[in-house]
Amino acid sequence: MALGTLLHSVTAASLVALSLSNWDDEELLKLITHGSKPHFPSLQHLILTNIASNVRHLAALARAFPDIEQLTLDPGKTASLLVIDLILIIFLYGADDGNVAENDVHSGPLWPKVQTIALSTSTVWTSAMGFERKSMILQLQAAGNPIRKLLLPREVHPAMVEVGEI
Repeated sequence: MALGTLLHSVTAASLVALSLSNWDDEELLKLITHGSKPHFPSLQHLILTNIASNVRHLAALARAFPDIEQLTLDPGKTASLLVIDLILIIFLYGADDGNVAENDVHSGPLWPKVQTIALSTSTVWTSAMGFERKSMILQLQAAGNPIRKLLLPREVHPAMVEVGEI
């Protein structure tokens, strides 16, 4: 059974966390892009793994799961710093995913209710997480996003002392 079919066939009123891994599922993306939303009204935590090759679909996922309060991102072991920056930029400014329906255009931050962003361990980019990213978090807050926590792997804590000041 395809992921899209599964997500749209199941109603899980109490589901609070959902993890999507290797979610390059065209059926899922087509259903989401055309306005069909999964039935998870209590969903608060979305975990997206191996998203480096699917960054362009973040806007569609934001439409499908708009009330997320915690977002965990794992770009994958081969993701570059440019991909990480692109994810944060798309998160902040929105993305053009080809859907031009008036109520679906994202010109502002995706997931406006997100309070926590967690970035997983990945040796490619954790060593270089100096903080231009701090300014992105501040920009999200300035845009009205209630982000309060940025969860990072232990390896980057020494380089991220400034983040504690946010």
